[in-house]
Amino acid sequence: MFIWFMIVFVVLIGLLGGGFAIKGGLDGRSALADGPAGTFAPTDRVCGKYGCTWIGDFVSHDGRITRTGIKLLDGVDVSRTDPMPAEIADVRLHDDDSGSVAYAKDHSWGSSLVGGALLLVLCLTMPVFLIRMLRRHQRQTQAR
Repeated sequence: MFIWFMIVFVVLIGLLGGGFAIKGGLDGRSALADGPAGTFAPTDRVCGKYGCTWIGDFVSHDGRITRTGIKLLDGVDVSRTDPMPAEIADVRLHDDDSGSVAYAKDHSWGSSLVGGALLLVLCLTMPVFLIRMLRRHQRQTQAR
């Protein structure tokens, strides 16, 4: 029973984790390709275990689109002690129902896409091998 629970758990981790990572990569790609361009002014930072992310305000170049309190995803590692820049130029905005995210031009959307796809494939193929191993073990037990 525990093994079946673990199989379902691994599949769910793959679907949710891989799906969210793939969505993040595709969102970054679409924002960098055709999202509104503007500047990002950091107002705060949110730090996790491995690094920090800038939180701030986005204003499009034409001034028609403004968003406050959004996070910036970029290719630069930010630490707790880094000075806050006044403004970051060449930023693209992704806006949808789940919220707004700003992407700097050096953001690597491909790593999120590839990582999500690998997690999805790994978590969907691992249960196949676990089920085969479980069935082989059950057949050997019944044969005795």
